[in-house]
Amino acid sequence: MRDSKYNSEVIARLLPNPKLFRLVWKLTKGSEPLYVWEAVSPDPRFTALSMVATKSESAPPLDVICCVPISWCVPAPEPRRVFQEGTGALWSVGSLGFLAAAKGPMPPAGTWYDLRPDLAEREFKLLEADQLLMSQIFKLV
Repeated sequence: MRDSKYNSEVIARLLPNPKLFRLVWKLTKGSEPLYVWEAVSPDPRFTALSMVATKSESAPPLDVICCVPISWCVPAPEPRRVFQEGTGALWSVGSLGFLAAAKGPMPPAGTWYDLRPDLAEREFKLLEADQLLMSQIFKLV
């Protein structure tokens, strides 16, 4: 059942992959390079909760991360810097400590999100999470 075509379609609509990645910051000093990528959501109703780090200057595959409905989120507290190097810094975002990066010493720009506490702390039914979004995605009556 987990690998059924129906489940794949539901997951693809509910938790879509980004449409592309943008390189945010790179650190090429030392023995291993580090590239940090921002996921660009395919739809303004969704957001990625984290950036993605790679050791390659090629963008990661689109299926390494999913976006979540913004209606399932609340704004996260200010990101916390965990590493700084001359050209930029790595940041911990939200209650789950997701990755973000920025050039320079300032926190990454934009709004950062956490999952809503009522969704993160208990099992929930999809239709309870956001009936309007579910009806738009799945054309429910």
